[in-house]
Amino acid sequence: MATVARQVGRVIGLSVFGVDVIESRSGPVVVDVNYFPGFKGCAGVAGPLAHHIHAVATGRRAEPGPVSDVSVATGLATAR
Repeated sequence: MATVARQVGRVIGLSVFGVDVIESRSGPVVVDVNYFPGFKGCAGVAGPLAHHIHAVATGRRAEPGPVSDVSVATGLATAR
């Protein structure tokens, strides 16, 4: 899923987004992409999101961090 999330980010040109993926017989299929995702119920998102927003707002490129299940589930995977 991390690879799918990074590919979506590169294609749409966003670094923070929500993505809904279903597993099909032929592999993962992206069914929805949200440019303003919700993070309700996702633990551990506030810190990385705040860091990313600060880096972008101050003109520094936010370095992609490791992609975890939480970040993939919430779309917080940053494109490399």
